Amino acid sequence: MASKHAIIIVKNTRGEYLQYYENSWNGYLFLNCKCENNKDIAKISDTVLEKLGIKPLKIDYLFTKIHSKYSVKHEKMREYEHYFYLVDIGTEFIDKKEFVINNTKFKWLSMEELENDPEIMQINGDIIGFIKEWFTK
Repeated sequence: MASKHAIIIVKNTRGEYLQYYENSWNGYLFLNCKCENNKDIAKISDTVLEKLGIKPLKIDYLFTKIHSKYSVKHEKMREYEHYFYLVDIGTEFIDKKEFVINNTKFKWLSMEELENDPEIMQINGDIIGFIKEWFTK
């Protein structure tokens, strides 16, 4: 059975993507949450509010990807069903390259910075590839 998660893409005006440091994965990830299907917009909104302390201005469902990959955290192959959303948070945090909220580190990274970071690519290269493909088609 696939592990179902929403991938929450937050982009700033410089084309950078918001990442947060996940201690259990020892690396930066896109905001995400478990969800049962691609229609649970309330769960996306709640996750953004919980993590960033603000309500999203807009949430757009983009696409779904079902795929298998090696989970560094779980040390085995796992099947994932990922629902990708583009979320507009307005101008909050836009001028801060890095910031901390509730002891969680956040930073804005360009696609090039994501792709050039070996640790990020090891744990999240598939997700980065899916997002790059979506935004460059």
